[in-house]
Amino acid sequence: RSWTIEMGFLGQLTPSYVPLSGLVPDNVSMTIQPGQVVNGSISFLGKTAAVASATPLDASVDASRTADVINAVANVVRIAEGGVTIAGPSYALEWSVNTTNSLREQTAIGVMGLVGVGKGKFRVTGRLSFYFEDVTLYNKLVNNTETSISTVLAKNNQAYVIQLPRIKLSGGSPTPGGSDQDVVLEMDYTAIKDTATTGKTMLMDRF
Repeated sequence: RSWTIEMGFLGQLTPSYVPLSGLVPDNVSMTIQPGQVVNGSISFLGKTAAVASATPLDASVDASRTADVINAVANVVRIAEGGVTIAGPSYALEWSVNTTNSLREQTAIGVMGLVGVGKGKFRVTGRLSFYFEDVTLYNKLVNNTETSISTVLAKNNQAYVIQLPRIKLSGGSPTPGGSDQDVVLEMDYTAIKDTATTGKTMLMDRF
């Protein structure tokens, strides 16, 4: 599915508008860290940008959303690994999720912009970080044991449930920072399609 997104430069003496068409979401990322708002971003790959115009596509501009941001202090209801809520002493320090649709540009002679956007494989990777207080997760890493991770984010009677039902841990080890510093277990992971139950690589529900 593709979208048209219009940029409006309303601070100009005569406001101008530039529509971008054929935009397909490519990379989506989210990071949860202590004491921070939950950060996310989306990047698009599009076909064309039209010449600037003084007339917008819509008669009126959509109002900005008024919902509050979600933070990693009061609004993370649950983070679970292997179906079990992560709790002390091995508290979670970071969870990042990065997805890509592996899009590619399709160009052609005599065409300004793209003739199309090629779609590739959907991939999900990320990073996990915990206080290294027991060896459970480390042993899963060393033994190449599959696990899962999920979170529930909620605020003002609205919630997101994000699930990666099947992941492989990789590229991590306990990191002793130095004297008077905590030992942290940092690991990368790759999500794999859950063929047994959900048939999905990643699930995201909004309530």
